[in-house]
Amino acid sequence: FWLDPTRYADVVDALADHFAEIDPDHAADYRANAKAFTAELTTLDTDLTEGLAECTSTDLVTGHSAFAYFADRYGFHQESVSGLSPGAEPSPAALADLITHIKDEGITTVYAETLVPTDVADTIARDAGAEVAVLDPIEGLTEESAGDSYVEVMRSNLATVREGQGCE
Repeated sequence: FWLDPTRYADVVDALADHFAEIDPDHAADYRANAKAFTAELTTLDTDLTEGLAECTSTDLVTGHSAFAYFADRYGFHQESVSGLSPGAEPSPAALADLITHIKDEGITTVYAETLVPTDVADTIARDAGAEVAVLDPIEGLTEESAGDSYVEVMRSNLATVREGQGCE
């Protein structure tokens, strides 16, 4: 859910309310911090909405279904290589179907992830005549992450998707 900043903002507000209840001495701090962060998330959502509004391709081919909420929020149809489990090996038939789909739809980018080896994405992209780009599902920041915070990484994801999907 956190790859949709609006859903993430709802959780931030709920957590602030919960912390305020169990620690009333610091309730104002929790709520103020939540308000500041949700304002950042609102700005991020606006930037994502505007930055992804005009894209050549709306098919988002990803390593696994981590980007479903992102895809739904910003008008993409997600095709994932391995469903919900990023380490699962897709069947040869599923790979062949996905490669055919990529070719038929003129998809130019297959997205791998920072936390998963790119071998399957590399194979699919090579066989389909596409490129591989890397998105960060923000499940854990690593040296491969393009930023030290949620907002920084999401802005990097925005730039990557804009390029890969041919957004103006």
